[in-house]
Amino acid sequence: MINTFIFRAINICSKPDLLQSELDYLRAVAIDRGFSPAIIDRCVRKFSKINNSSFKPELNKSLVVLPFYPKISYKISSILKKFDFFTVFSPVNKLCFSNLKDSRIPSNNWGIYKISCQCGLSYIGQTKRALRFRLNEHKNYVKNQELNKSSIAVHCRNFNHNFDFSSASIIQHCSSIFDLDFYEAYHIKKNSKSLVNDLSMVPPLSPIWSGILPLDGVTCQS
Repeated sequence: MINTFIFRAINICSKPDLLQSELDYLRAVAIDRGFSPAIIDRCVRKFSKINNSSFKPELNKSLVVLPFYPKISYKISSILKKFDFFTVFSPVNKLCFSNLKDSRIPSNNWGIYKISCQCGLSYIGQTKRALRFRLNEHKNYVKNQELNKSSIAVHCRNFNHNFDFSSASIIQHCSSIFDLDFYEAYHIKKNSKSLVNDLSMVPPLSPIWSGILPLDGVTCQS
């Protein structure tokens, strides 16, 4: 999977700096999923051995930058070449990872998660990493009373309650890390009456969703 993403980045990116940006992004996300840095580095070295001069257009030709769509872009490029245009491709969107870990192990999943307290209230948050890493952070925040970093720590300190971290679960799987903010805001607003979250920190939802998503009477903000 990692080889595929890196190979695709090299074939789509039109400039060395764009390629390096994609490789850095892929490396960071893969490591975030729990892969060994050594594995990532080997894959990058394997596919990034490319001559940067191949990105430089011929000076006697006009440069055309096209969004990359399989098959279509190559056909357009072939036509433009006949008219002495040099074509380079740019990625339509950032390359995204879905959940690369085995979904049969809940603690390896990522997305929108929920942790319940003994009093019946809960905390909802997002994580780009395996859930177990985020839970360990919350435990440390509670243990060290780092109130500025965790609403869970604040609740535990104020009410002397305990959260059941062992039963924490992913309530929303996301296909892209770019979906996290939306789904986190949606689930927090939907369950706002039963959460310990600091609601002032929740990103606003567009009013367009108020007539589509069931938000239990919570008003969306522009």
